[in-house]
Amino acid sequence: MDTVKTLATLLPLALTSGFNLYLTVLVAGLCVRFGVVTGIPESMQVLGSWPVLTVAGLFFMLEFLADKVNWVDNVWDAIHTFVRPVGAAVLGVAALGSADPAVAVLAALAAGSVALVSHGGKAGGRAALNILSPFETATNIGVSLVENVFVGVLAYLAIKHPYLAAGIALVVLVLLIVFVPMLLRWAWLTLRAVVARLKGFVSKVETSYTLPASHLALLEHKTPEIAAICKAQKVRGAGGRSGYLSLSDGVLSFTFDKWFSPRIWSLSRQEIKASYVRRKILIDMIEVHYDDKKGRARLARFVFLKDRAPLLDQIAQKIAAQPAK
Repeated sequence: MDTVKTLATLLPLALTSGFNLYLTVLVAGLCVRFGVVTGIPESMQVLGSWPVLTVAGLFFMLEFLADKVNWVDNVWDAIHTFVRPVGAAVLGVAALGSADPAVAVLAALAAGSVALVSHGGKAGGRAALNILSPFETATNIGVSLVENVFVGVLAYLAIKHPYLAAGIALVVLVLLIVFVPMLLRWAWLTLRAVVARLKGFVSKVETSYTLPASHLALLEHKTPEIAAICKAQKVRGAGGRSGYLSLSDGVLSFTFDKWFSPRIWSLSRQEIKASYVRRKILIDMIEVHYDDKKGRARLARFVFLKDRAPLLDQIAQKIAAQPAK
């Protein structure tokens, strides 16, 4: 392979390594073993050896099982935060083993970075999925199977049709760069939710939070009756952001920072059509149903960590939220 073609092969392999390193090595190794393409660099021939194929196959079976069990997949992803990027970097060194050492090192660093991005997308997405549906496994299994098919097909294309695979990988990489920050926020929320769940057995936050001055200004400097830190979902302009949910003079408000500037979303009690409290294993939520200015039905959801349950209960009581069935 010439250098350009080798780099085109390496990009999709690095991307798939971030999703599933062992399946990537297994597919690439089988392609090498059975001569799917000629001209493979000598340094990559080791992927087709039976010891590498055997180890990759065994670990792939372990990941295949772990990846489909709620929360076990999160632990597995956490362990592989270092394994997958390093594995992709090793593939980079193998792919460019005979090239100039400086080029090989740069390729290895790039491959590891690409794998880190795709790993972040997978880990963050799984964390969000589990925290929203902690007992629902069908979706988890479906997502895992789709990932396996994607990794297998793209790894095969990387060996057989590298330029096509590189184009697909580039599009996916751009999408991941756009969405990974949001997914990582959910992964961080999952970790905090676990800590808050444990903390909640010992102590809970029962005193209303004090809003920053910039947030109080949005409320015309009126101290709210109750305020709590939470994360918003489906709130226009504030989706996925943390802020303060407060109640003052019959108005439910969510104040948050966006682009270094405080913003506010608010709704009067008269505009609330219905509200519900949903309790899950790691989080609690308040769902608020209302109509927007055009008369369309809308839903706003506010996610609370378990140690803030008393504050959620106070807000829920004041807006007459009912337990969700």
